[in-house]
Amino acid sequence: MAQFDYTTTGHPDSNVARLNVEMALRYLKVFGLDAESQILSFFCEFEMSWTDPRLSWNPEHFNDTKFIFVTADLIWTPDNQIGNTKSLDTLHPDSMKTITLSSNGTVHLPMVYFIEVACVVEISRFPFDNQTCPIPVATMALDLNGQYSSMTGRIQNVNVFNSLGNGEWDVIGVAMVPYQFLTETVHTLLLPTIFLKRVPNYYVYVIALPGFILTMLGIFGMFWTPHIRKEQLTKLSIGLTTLVSMTVLLDMLSTAIPKTSVFPLLGIYVVLCLAITINGTPLCVNFGKTFTVLLDFAVFCDFKQGDSWASVPGNCTNLLNPFYIDDVRKPFEECKKSLRNGKLLMNCQSHLKKSFTIYWVNDYDLDASAAVHRSAFSFRLAELIDDKIGYHLEPFDAPMNPPLTPSLSLNWTNVSQPTWIALSTGKGLNYLQKLQTISDNPNCSYELITGAPPAKNDYEKRKLMKFNDSQPFIVQFLENNLYSLFVPSNCAVTIEIDKDERSEGNWYNEKQTICDGEAIVTTPAYSNELSCFPDAYYLQRVVQCADPIDVSVEVVALLSGKMSIEFGYTKTNKTKITLSTSSNLFCKHSGIGVKSVTVCS
Repeated sequence: MAQFDYTTTGHPDSNVARLNVEMALRYLKVFGLDAESQILSFFCEFEMSWTDPRLSWNPEHFNDTKFIFVTADLIWTPDNQIGNTKSLDTLHPDSMKTITLSSNGTVHLPMVYFIEVACVVEISRFPFDNQTCPIPVATMALDLNGQYSSMTGRIQNVNVFNSLGNGEWDVIGVAMVPYQFLTETVHTLLLPTIFLKRVPNYYVYVIALPGFILTMLGIFGMFWTPHIRKEQLTKLSIGLTTLVSMTVLLDMLSTAIPKTSVFPLLGIYVVLCLAITINGTPLCVNFGKTFTVLLDFAVFCDFKQGDSWASVPGNCTNLLNPFYIDDVRKPFEECKKSLRNGKLLMNCQSHLKKSFTIYWVNDYDLDASAAVHRSAFSFRLAELIDDKIGYHLEPFDAPMNPPLTPSLSLNWTNVSQPTWIALSTGKGLNYLQKLQTISDNPNCSYELITGAPPAKNDYEKRKLMKFNDSQPFIVQFLENNLYSLFVPSNCAVTIEIDKDERSEGNWYNEKQTICDGEAIVTTPAYSNELSCFPDAYYLQRVVQCADPIDVSVEVVALLSGKMSIEFGYTKTNKTKITLSTSSNLFCKHSGIGVKSVTVCS
């Protein structure tokens, strides 16, 4: 057996091969990771093993003794050091550490530590973050005749890591990574690395969920009730209370994260909730200043030959606004006069710049039915209106003395800008008898749609047909109670509409002779939010011609109803379109619509 001069203070001499020190992690318990100070505290137990030939013996010479127990202060131990530590506490001094020494020179030294070590915290995904904390263990052995100690690591009991965390952190893995670096000598660095996953329940239930609830309650509290001036102070107090509560949550968050340039995910969420409340508070208080509602009102008045044009004649004397707005009846801001078939048409407008409640009052010298049928009104949002396109409201001229046939006759000569004309035809069947250009512009084309004039939005589904003087004009049946006609600039046009004298229950059977042209078929409720189907509605349209014809039918919508189309070859070639409903459609504005029937001879 080789003879050695053994010393507890020096590395084995040159006759001894390079020592390999193995670090085995036997136990780990994480106490906490302070994200603000970025310090990881944990308890761990290592077993350091190496083989020192100077301590070997032949068991046969010593009564077959294969291992002995001695204290650590009696033998040489590697100078392994744990780096980046704030504090390092060993539970036992070397004189109390019991090591196991085998006959082949293998030494097993258990080491128990409580460690506080620096760990850089990545908070961008806080509180759903994972952290990686490396713990450098280095050997500072010097160069002794070319002999160096090396270090390797392993992990024991890897299946128990799920129980090694605490209530806030779960240990999802531990790795032992050896690493060498060169200076004047070779140093071995071992990196036991702890992988942690935060349990986010506390931050979700204490910060995220209350933040969401406070924001929603604040928004609902500020916007749920009608916006009137006397409630603005109450709504402002709701918004300010929500802001104070959100700042408390933000303060709680600031104490849980480090002061770095990276802003956490939860912080973005809280600031977003805070921003919603901040923006919602002045919006709620000043909501009435954001939108401007245009109230347009048109009414026919009796115009007698002896009346002065400068004054409003007949029953429209000192024309009052028929609407009470927030319990106040104010005059219109602007009124214009025009003649229609010997009668005076008044078109008036007011601007409503705040939230309001409104109701209709009829106190003209007319009976209620006549007043309603001789007038029309509309509400428009100024912010949604294209200023480059004009608007004109045209009511149907119901007669003052039935049974005269009601009609609408309009010569539109305002050609300074393109204009939408809202044609309020009322209930029942109407006939578009004439639509003809009266200007010298042969390129004028007019577009007819159902419903009110569009704002800055798409109205493709409401388009019906276009008219121009180069095509033969076909009388159109108008079953809806509101249509809109687009008149381009530099185009003057004559419009004539007559009402069918039959009662509403008899205008379901319609015949029309067309040998070349296009006809539209729409029900009263098609694309009209204010119209309802009558009970058991039924409409039959027959398009016929004495000569052979080609017919094409373009269907736009068929909702909540039935449709049938028949082609016949009798004495008169005809196409019959039947639209029907079996019951009331609950005022749904979809309705039934056939966009056009095109007939070619």
